[in-house]
Amino acid sequence: AYKTKLDTIARDVIRGYYGNGNARKENLFKAVQNVVNLKKQGRYYRTNDSIEYLSTLVIQGKLGNGETRKNNIYNLVQKRVNELA
Repeated sequence: AYKTKLDTIARDVIRGYYGNGNARKENLFKAVQNVVNLKKQGRYYRTNDSIEYLSTLVIQGKLGNGETRKNNIYNLVQKRVNELA
């Protein structure tokens, strides 16, 4: 089920929307973390399903903290990118 939830962000990665290499990792992390922060402040706005899914995993504590979180977000998205490419 996670696969379809990551399709939107994976397609954006394939289009180059988040950059390449370390820039991609940073940009993915920032996009998800921004939604996490907004949710925690009660200022959440609806975004794409992929960011929503990842932000929920972060809030649930399933993706770790700090650099581990960044790597886990990147790895989940990259896995789906590889499956679609």
